[in-house]
Amino acid sequence: MLAVATTIENKYFALTTPDDSWSVSDDGGAWSRMGARAMISRSDLHHVALDLARIDYLEVPFTPESYLKSQVVERKDIFCKGADSIGAIADTTLLGRPAKRVHFTKHANGHAYLCTATAMTVGFGTLFVIQGRQQGQPNVIGRVVNALQFRCDTTSLHGTAQLVAAAQQVLKRHTLVSRGIDEMKAVSMPDSATIQMTVVAPYLTRDAVDVPRFVQAKRAEWMKAQTEGTLTDLLLATAMRERKELRYLFVDDKNKEIGTLLILPEEYEKFIVNSL
Repeated sequence: MLAVATTIENKYFALTTPDDSWSVSDDGGAWSRMGARAMISRSDLHHVALDLARIDYLEVPFTPESYLKSQVVERKDIFCKGADSIGAIADTTLLGRPAKRVHFTKHANGHAYLCTATAMTVGFGTLFVIQGRQQGQPNVIGRVVNALQFRCDTTSLHGTAQLVAAAQQVLKRHTLVSRGIDEMKAVSMPDSATIQMTVVAPYLTRDAVDVPRFVQAKRAEWMKAQTEGTLTDLLLATAMRERKELRYLFVDDKNKEIGTLLILPEEYEKFIVNSL
C-alpha cells in the first residue's frame, strides 16, 4: 500500500510529513488569534513516541534569545517543565536563516529524549520550534522540520518605524500583553524621537489612583523587568538601540487616561540590547 503523506497548512507555514506513519495536529484554537501551532509525532507499535516536533508562529517579535530564555531555560513552556538538563543558548541556522537554539533532555514513559528548541525572527513574528527524538533513534525529525515552508511575509524588518507599522497592524486585531496583566492597545510614533505605547491597566480608574505613585510604581516595574531581561522583544530592543524616548500612556478599560510614564534614553542606556 502506498504511504500517503499529510500536509499541515495555515496562513503562516506549511509542513508535509514523509508518510502516513506520522500523527499531525494543526491547532486552530486559541493560537489562531495570535499565530498558529502545529504538532507532528511518530510512535512505535506500543504507542511510545519515537520523534516529535511542535512548531509555533507567534505574531509578537521577541528577540530569539530572550524567548528561549523565557520558555525553555526558565521552563515556562509546558513541554519544558519536565526537562532534566538544559544547555547554553547558542547561534544556529534554521531553514538557512540565523536563529538561536538550546539543547535539553527529557524523560517520559521510561524513555530519554534528546530535544532542541530553536527560535528565530520571521517578518514581524517569532518562529519557535521544539523537536525531540528518543535516545538511540536517528534524527529523522530534524529532516522533517527542515522541510518547513513559510507562507507568511518573511521580509526582515529593520528600524523602529517599520516595526511600529507592523505592530499597528497586529494591534488592529488584538491586544498584546505588555507586563503582567497590562495590555498594549496601540503603538505609534508621534514624532521621530518618541515611541508611544498605549497600555490598558485593567481594574483601575484614574479617580481611584494616586497618579504620581502609580507612575512611580510603573517606572520601578519597568526598570526591574529590564534588569531581569524580561522585556527584550524586538520592537522595544530596536527602539532602545535607536535611543528613542519611550512614552507609556496608561488608560483604564474605558479608555480614560490614568497617567503617563516617560523613559528617556539616558535612563535605559545600560539595558540596550547590542545583538538581536
